[in-house]
Amino acid sequence: MQLYTPVSHPTATQVPFPMPVMNYIPTRSQAGRIVDADTTGVSGREVTGSSVSRRFRRLAERWRRDTLFTSSIHEMVMNKNYQQIIGLGRPAVPLILEEMRHRPDFWFWALRSITGADPVRKDMAGNLERMTDAWLRWGRRNGFSV
Repeated sequence: MQLYTPVSHPTATQVPFPMPVMNYIPTRSQAGRIVDADTTGVSGREVTGSSVSRRFRRLAERWRRDTLFTSSIHEMVMNKNYQQIIGLGRPAVPLILEEMRHRPDFWFWALRSITGADPVRKDMAGNLERMTDAWLRWGRRNGFSV
């Protein structure tokens, strides 16, 4: 089993427990639904946008509840619900961006993990408002309606 190496935490080298590396590549079927097509070609299970949206909302609420009194970013992003949101892959990106627009929070790790992008400059680090604005601008530049 490979270890998951977080790309968005500057001091982390590896998570201290085994976590499978996700090989998730979402594609669109002719009906416009997201098709869960992993690189092994095994899954092929269709998931509608509304089912991803419902799952995202449920996980986001659980994440908020679980981390309400947590000041540790590490604990926030390693929370099982947050990790499951990352596991939703690309279909979660517009949902996260929309959530950030209405209710800014620490979604940066998830976005960076899913997209591989990092529009936040070093001078923005620690400023939730500026970091959020950078990601929303990134979303608009990349075709997301936020």
